[in-house]
Formats: sequence, structure tokens, C-alpha cells
Amino acid sequence: MLCVPALEPYLARFDRAQLDDHVGAIFALTPDLLLAGFNRAWFEFARANGGEPQISRDWPLGRPLIDAIAVELRGFYVAGYRSVLTSRRPWSHEYECHSPQIERRFHQTVLVLGDGAGLLVVNSLRHAAPHDPERPAVHPAPVEDYRELDGFYRQCASCRRFRHARHANRWDWVPALVGQPPRATSHVLCAICFEHHYGKAPGPAS
Repeated sequence: MLCVPALEPYLARFDRAQLDDHVGAIFALTPDLLLAGFNRAWFEFARANGGEPQISRDWPLGRPLIDAIAVELRGFYVAGYRSVLTSRRPWSHEYECHSPQIERRFHQTVLVLGDGAGLLVVNSLRHAAPHDPERPAVHPAPVEDYRELDGFYRQCASCRRFRHARHANRWDWVPALVGQPPRATSHVLCAICFEHHYGKAPGPAS
């Protein structure tokens, strides 16, 4: 597992080969939540989902993790990660990350390294199955109907549906956009996912 030198001593109690062989993405964080390590699956997951070479280029060691989190979820994750640093007790939650063909749910466990020297974040696949066959293969609305007036597409960071540009409360599964999100894609949270996973509805999406 690749990591910054400062965390090397704290990863010594783990079998580094097992961390690299874990099929789910694992990453390490410094106490100020900077990316500090990645296992092999981090890169493999990105590659399998069309995220390379952008992930390696844009998310190197030292980049603040918060920059990758949808605005509505930053408080949730920062509070969760900081609770582990303070209490020294693991924290976990479940989240969704679907592909165009497969419905996927993951479990994330966060462990403290040393006496608060950093965090180890372990992601494990909990469920994977083809999408509901009742769902239309392609939504009838043209892809351009999801590009909003500012030129951006709004995608839910949880269920990966896209918001219709003319109907703020309409979120659709659009395989063409899920498979290859436009560069001008802003990740937000739809109200259903926010309320289901995080307990309350978000304010207006940006």
C-alpha cells in the first residue's frame, strides 16, 4: 500500500500485502483529512469505472479529501472522521455507488491509526446485482435535457441519478450519463438519498 512516510510506522501493525489485496478501495488520511495512502484497489476501481488517469492526476497524496465530497455531505463525513480521531473508536456507514449496469452498495469502516496519527478508511462491497429489469434501459428524455442553464449537469453522489434541468424535483437514471459523466458534472444529493442515508432533506442544490 502506497502511503506518506509519516504514516508508515502506524501501518506496520497491518499486513501491508493484505491491505493491497483487499478487493475494496482503502485509503489513509492525515488528522487534517489529507489523502495519505492508497491500496491497489483504489486505482483498480477508478480504472474499471472510467476514472483513470484523472484519479491519479487530480487526486494525489496530500490533496484534501473534502474537495471530493459533495457539499451537502461534507459535514457528515468530517464529523464522522473527526469522531474517530477524538474517540479512537471505529465509525462505519453504508453508501451507494452504482454503475450503469450494476446496483452496488458499499460499507465503509474508519479506523484510527496510532494515537490519532491518521485514519484508515476501508470500503467493502455489500451488494451487487443487475438493476431492476423494470427500469427502462434508456430514459426517453434527451441527454441535453439534463444540462442546466449554467452548463452543468447535477448528479446525485449517492444513487447517481441526474436532475432534469427543467424539473428540480425530478431525478432520472440516465445510463449514457452514468457511464460517461460530462466534465461539467456537479455532484450533489437528491432529497430522497439525503433523507434516507443522512436523516434530513438538504437545502436547495447548488
